[in-house]
Amino acid sequence: MTHNTTIAQLLETLHTPAGVYPRESIEQLLARRAEAIPALLDLFRDPDALYQEILVSKSLTPVFAMYILAYCKETQFCPLLLSVMKHPRKDFEDFWGDILLENVPSILFSVFDGNTQTLIEFVLDPKIPTMIRNVVLRVLGSVYANGKMERSALLDVMRKVHELEKSSDPEANFVLAAFIGHVMDLQLPEFVDEAKTLLRDSLRSFASKSEFEAALAMPAKESREKFLGDHHNQAIGDIELRTAWWVIEAKPIVREEPKIGRNDPCICGSGAKYKKCCGA
Repeated sequence: MTHNTTIAQLLETLHTPAGVYPRESIEQLLARRAEAIPALLDLFRDPDALYQEILVSKSLTPVFAMYILAYCKETQFCPLLLSVMKHPRKDFEDFWGDILLENVPSILFSVFDGNTQTLIEFVLDPKIPTMIRNVVLRVLGSVYANGKMERSALLDVMRKVHELEKSSDPEANFVLAAFIGHVMDLQLPEFVDEAKTLLRDSLRSFASKSEFEAALAMPAKESREKFLGDHHNQAIGDIELRTAWWVIEAKPIVREEPKIGRNDPCICGSGAKYKKCCGA
């Protein structure tokens, strides 16, 4: 591969890496980011074509593109990513759930364009699946923890989230899981009673009483450092570290086993439901 290789040719090498990490292609795209970024962004302008590329053609190019754009902190990608995330495809979980949910919060946080109102409106849109809104609420937590959102604004979002979701089925509601997580990890005593009720009545597997109380009792500085130290709450800083594990397996996207139900016992043996454990 030479520097005469076109951006389109470099992107094509990411289509199916066949178990070999495409380090050289990614490095060239990063070195030529001024040329590459417009082409990478174009991959996400048509959500229907994107899902066709990923779910039918089994291409990994858009997946790598997201990590590259996140690494480059490309804020133009933020509205495109949100548009793709809320696209009403019935098979969206085959993409977001199986491949990227682990790192989507980091990707979105990496490209956050400073418009918290857009993220808030996304979280409060009941037409968007709760698994996807969970991701955006988690990103708002990262925005707040990094000093880019006022505490009063976060509290207002949390209040509206609880009001919006309180009549839903908590066991099938990922937004409420993120709600409890923020009460614990960001130490929001204003919502302790609401979180305790959810943990007692419906989301018992999310955290034990002792875990909940320990999180709230942790010194504020230590709690913040713990939150910021979690890779889910950090920007993408190493593409290979975040992606190599599933590339080497060479079996992303293709499901060889029956799909695990969200209410099935988790495959890791924790005893919790899949949606509350490895599928969270």
